[in-house]
Amino acid sequence: MTRSEPTAREQSEHLDRVRLREAEWRLDTCKRRAFGTTWDSAERMRSW
Repeated sequence: MTRSEPTAREQSEHLDRVRLREAEWRLDTCKRRAFGTTWDSAERMRSW
């Protein structure tokens, strides 16, 4: 097995990060839709 092949652990960690990012994006999208806000106010809401 060559080192260029990602290990199973690296692959699962990458998948975790991707899923987390998708979940956050989905949450932001839901919030924006619910409040009818623009990106600016969504960003402000997140910093509460």
